[in-house]
Amino acid sequence: MSRPGGGRAWSLALLLLTVNAGCGGYRPVPEFEPGDLKSPVPVAGTPLTLLWRSRPVRGPSAPLALDATSLYVGGSDRRVVAVDLQSGRTRWSVRVGGTLVGGVLLSGDLVYAGTDQPGGKVHAFRTMSGSEVWARSTGYIQSPLALVDGKLIGMTRQNQVIALDAATGRIAWRRPLPTSRYAPVKLGGADVLISSYDSLYRIRVSDGKVTLRRRAPGVITAGWRVFGDLLVAGTGDSLVLAIDPDSLTERWRVQLDAPVLTLPAVTGDTLFAVTQVGSLYRIVSLGDGVDAEPLQRTPWPATGTPEIIGPWLLTGASNGALRAYALLDGSLAWTTQLGRPVELGAIALPDSGFLIFGGRGDLQRMHP
Repeated sequence: MSRPGGGRAWSLALLLLTVNAGCGGYRPVPEFEPGDLKSPVPVAGTPLTLLWRSRPVRGPSAPLALDATSLYVGGSDRRVVAVDLQSGRTRWSVRVGGTLVGGVLLSGDLVYAGTDQPGGKVHAFRTMSGSEVWARSTGYIQSPLALVDGKLIGMTRQNQVIALDAATGRIAWRRPLPTSRYAPVKLGGADVLISSYDSLYRIRVSDGKVTLRRRAPGVITAGWRVFGDLLVAGTGDSLVLAIDPDSLTERWRVQLDAPVLTLPAVTGDTLFAVTQVGSLYRIVSLGDGVDAEPLQRTPWPATGTPEIIGPWLLTGASNGALRAYALLDGSLAWTTQLGRPVELGAIALPDSGFLIFGGRGDLQRMHP
């Protein structure tokens, strides 16, 4: 059962341990041999068909972006690419000046990407052609971008939150603030939530003013996800917790068996969370609290963000396995090998299929 809780002081040693874990946990040497796929083939041991396989980038980073025709992705090889959903072929590829550790953001006919070394820039590209609309030097961007009220909000390694006009790239404001690698979260009233390792900040998007600060209820490992009228997250000391987005106060917490390094998956009044040691939990809302039920324990650390695809919860592991658990009872429905490790979550497609990156750097489209 859940138990109430409050803020807690954290030692520097635990902080560094959690940061390293949140950046991937166990990270074996990736494999990079995509192979050839001539035509759709059944995936052994599963009800799936592999429609195509490609390798558009190396070191893809989340989040990815999707529209009706293409997947947009950035990688550690300093490229932003558009992948055709029907064929898996790269529609366009643009090389930028630094690695992309915070994925890409799509809005209308523009895709935005922020780069890390050297120097750091935010770019805007046309989705149709990959042509650059604008680029702005910002300092090393280390988080995914958020788009709120016409402004792109990002965080830099120089401990700054920065806001840019999404149409022109003009810098609207900078705010010195302890930052992290997690995406800013849109709140009500054109505000955003910024999470540092020990504090939560409510920031006004119009001018960057801090309107509210709270002590963080734990060291957040992978950012926040909307759960009804709350925000939920996992922590490095084995908690899943929820806060009120208006007051930033904790509403409930539940203890699991190991650090929670990925975002929980959400369906209705239920969360599914996986822990660092590979355990799967179902967490059900009970009004003012929650109840956590352990469903599975695997021998391989979970590395991929769990995502709900059709009747399954899909999650990746450090040994390269993609596992599907039945939502009804948590039983293992099937498993397949994608190449170690599987670090990004699956992306649902409108036709009930999904996209998934394997550890070899190859992107696969599968269909039940």
